[in-house]
Amino acid sequence: MDAFAPARFAGGGPDTPEPGWLDLLEDRAIGQLRAVERECACPALYFSGRKGSLCLLRLLEKSGLSSARFRLFCVESGREFLELVKFRTARASRSRFRLEAWHLGSALVRGALSADSEASRAALRATSLKLAQQELGIETLVSAGRADECRSSHGPEEPRRDEATHLPLHGWSELEIWSYICREGLAVPSLYLSHRRVCVDRHGTWLPVDPHAPPAPQERLQLQQVRTNCILDRSQTQFTPSAATTAAEVVAELRRELVRCR
Repeated sequence: MDAFAPARFAGGGPDTPEPGWLDLLEDRAIGQLRAVERECACPALYFSGRKGSLCLLRLLEKSGLSSARFRLFCVESGREFLELVKFRTARASRSRFRLEAWHLGSALVRGALSADSEASRAALRATSLKLAQQELGIETLVSAGRADECRSSHGPEEPRRDEATHLPLHGWSELEIWSYICREGLAVPSLYLSHRRVCVDRHGTWLPVDPHAPPAPQERLQLQQVRTNCILDRSQTQFTPSAATTAAEVVAELRRELVRCR
């Protein structure tokens, strides 16, 4: 049970965060990062460029920890959005921490990993994560995985508790992540904000056009004003209609949704 949970929201409403609550979350997460640096060997932060890992990188930068001890690492599947890959590379280059990318495709080519058609995507990810850590000499993995993502129908954006050693943001909610992004003025990949995109309506869900999963003859392509809250591979990412073009507007959108759900 979260010791701070009773004070998380003022007035008992999920749409009204208690003043200073983000400071408590930040202090606690930075404390965990410092403990990892102090107690663990060869630590690395899984930096996907997604919203949770952007918050975690900001916390790592504010912690004052040495880039000689901590490094950034990611697994590139070859199925990511180009916008995300470019954003991740650019953001990492502005940090004092070095980013090491492990390519799933090259592992398949050299036979270090086999693509079993019967294996689930989650199982392949877990296997590739372990292999990447072994090859890069990473003994302690820090991830932005969160509890509420594991309950989401979309699936988690980041490595989960069974895939990572430390999850400093595990108890953070979606609203808290976006509130922190807003407070810190963090840039985010354009996929998270409202934009015009050609989508296909598949079983009531707006999906991007993906050459690996082309539209069926009966499926129609439509130009939509959309954004996503959960960036997965191109064939998995679901978009929803939205007019939120800034982090502040996303926060307002999430608060309205929370009020409707009460």
